[in-house]
Amino acid sequence: MKIIFIALFLGLFTYASNGQGLTFKSGDTIVEFTTYPFGNDCMNCDPDLTYFWFKAGQLHATKGGCAGKVVHGVYRVHSTQGTMLAYGMMEYGLKTGTWRKFNPVTGDLAQLESWNQGKRVAVMVKINGKWKRIDRKRIKLFWWKK
Repeated sequence: MKIIFIALFLGLFTYASNGQGLTFKSGDTIVEFTTYPFGNDCMNCDPDLTYFWFKAGQLHATKGGCAGKVVHGVYRVHSTQGTMLAYGMMEYGLKTGTWRKFNPVTGDLAQLESWNQGKRVAVMVKINGKWKRIDRKRIKLFWWKK
C-alpha cells in the first residue's frame, strides 16, 4: 500500500513541477515556458505586480491580475537564430530569483536582476568587463530595460 501511495505522489509531483510546456513566437523572438497545471486564474493578485499568463495561444503580462494559466517554472527567451536573450524562473505568474539578460548581438551575459515575488530588488550590469550594481533611479537608462 505504501509503495502505491509513494508512486502516486511522485507521479503527481512530477506533473505539478513540469506543468504544460509551451512555446510562443513573436516576430524573431521565441519564448519557452511552463504554466501552472492546476487552476487558471490568479487568486489574491497584488495590484502593483505584473503577472505573466497564457490564454488562447497568446502570452500576456498585465499589472494586477490575469485571466488565464499563470506562467510557472523556467522561462527562456531566445532569438530564432538560437541566441539566448533572457532566462529566469516564474512562480505563479511572478518573476522570482535571478534573471539573466544577454546582449542580443554578442550573446554575452549583460545584466543580472534579482526578483522576489514579482518585485525587482537588485540589478547588476556589466560595464567595461566589470559588474556594477545599479540603483533604481538609473535602471531605466539601460537599453535592455523592459
